Amino acid sequence: LAAIAAALAAALLATGDEAAWLGLRAAGGFALAALYVAIEGALNAEADNATRARVLSVYMIVYLGATLAGQALLAATDPTGSLPFVLIAGLMLASILPLVAHPVARVRQQRVPPLAPHRVWRASPLGAIGIVAVGLCYGAFWAHAPVAAGALAALDPPFGGTMLALVAATGAAMFPLYAVVAAAVSDRVAPALLVAASGGVMLLFSLGAAIGPSLAAPLVDTLGGRGLFAFIAVSLLALAGLAPVVGPAPRDRVRAAEEGPADAA
Repeated sequence: LAAIAAALAAALLATGDEAAWLGLRAAGGFALAALYVAIEGALNAEADNATRARVLSVYMIVYLGATLAGQALLAATDPTGSLPFVLIAGLMLASILPLVAHPVARVRQQRVPPLAPHRVWRASPLGAIGIVAVGLCYGAFWAHAPVAAGALAALDPPFGGTMLALVAATGAAMFPLYAVVAAAVSDRVAPALLVAASGGVMLLFSLGAAIGPSLAAPLVDTLGGRGLFAFIAVSLLALAGLAPVVGPAPRDRVRAAEEGPADAA
């Protein structure tokens, strides 16, 4: 998957056709999503209930740190040139090196059920709703953060500094939620279904991230940068309000394991 993603990134340099470029970008997005599923599935399979939340939290710290580093690399290069695409392809290929250097880290091959978001709902209805809500917040943030940053930059220094501190606190509270919710779902899934559950979590998260920017846009248009944080607040307050209503799932790990792959369709 990493090699495919690298090849697709490099192929963007070979075409100037808009339709072909969009097709390559879409294929690259699917390859990247599949990589996330493989990585998170492997982490879930190796961790247990006592350590899974911490493992996924470290994973999110590394992921967000790499995301910020990627933004810095983009700022340091010419986005109209070929270097950004070469860097993407090179970094994708470099991600394979740990598996080559440490074969013990390879995930044991096993037959797993098809990816099915309804498994997430069956394991944890609140987790399914929560991961969509987290996707809404993440998608809206990454799409509209430049607008919010521009609005903050225009504020007077004392007030602007206070707002930046609040934004940092919001990010510190919001970004760990993916790891928390994903770990809560995985804790309620039988070991044989962990990879399938990771795929379901990723699909639900991607659904929220895809529609989040559009849902937040009216608030951002009306309130400017404040609209982004209003949308995030409303989404997370709605999740908190649903928690006592939806509650934990009655299904247990033994029941989920007994259903097996045949129930994945």
